[in-house]
Amino acid sequence: TDTVDLAAETSRLRKEIEKLQKAIESKERQLSNNAFREKAPANVISDMESALTQQKTELKKMSTRRKELEAI
Repeated sequence: TDTVDLAAETSRLRKEIEKLQKAIESKERQLSNNAFREKAPANVISDMESALTQQKTELKKMSTRRKELEAI
């Protein structure tokens, strides 16, 4: 059952990584849009930048974990 759990965990991580990558791309796109930055309140921009940083950190952790599992 370890291989089933390993395969399931690898698959779950892959899906989570894809989801995070899409969220990161979306935030980066919004934050790079000058019109959005001019219209959005400063707290919204700050919250998005903070969330983006957290998501990038989480993506690194998940990617590392997936590589570790795939190496087993």
